[in-house]
Amino acid sequence: MTILSFSWDGDDSTGPHTFTIGREYRFKSIKLKSVEWVMNAGTLSDAISGSTSGVDQSRTIHAMLGVKFGFCDSKDVVHYESASSAETLTTGLVPFGFSQNDNSDSWASGGMQSRNFEDLYLIKDRPQKWTSSTDITLSAYFRGVETDGAITAWAVCTGSEFDDASYINVTIELC
Repeated sequence: MTILSFSWDGDDSTGPHTFTIGREYRFKSIKLKSVEWVMNAGTLSDAISGSTSGVDQSRTIHAMLGVKFGFCDSKDVVHYESASSAETLTTGLVPFGFSQNDNSDSWASGGMQSRNFEDLYLIKDRPQKWTSSTDITLSAYFRGVETDGAITAWAVCTGSEFDDASYINVTIELC
């Protein structure tokens, strides 16, 4: 068993980040152990008026967040989404939580959020080999909420959503 932790922030990356593995790993399965995050860009929440069609009371909604694992294929993790126009699927996408309040100082106010996963396999019983030069790409994803009454399809974060105050840490177990 080997535990690997991948961290990136908005200072040096937008949503996607590529890590080069510094040594060889051989394993048959990968489990997602946890995701910790701070993502509070103003574009990730929206105050909706109760007078908006289909909304019964005023409230603030927050964007759903996810991480896409570039090493997964269609035998591994596939996220299905039903939208008003069509069904879509995204290989390797795992939803993990929601953004915080916009315009808040999440670091100072203890706004780090965390989600632990128990036995969530990203790859199971398929022998793998990562060499010392293998690149692993992880991408922060979101569902936009900026239009009153509408939630967009999943999309990779840009600098607008994954800004300089954003941070993600993903921990996996190779077994």
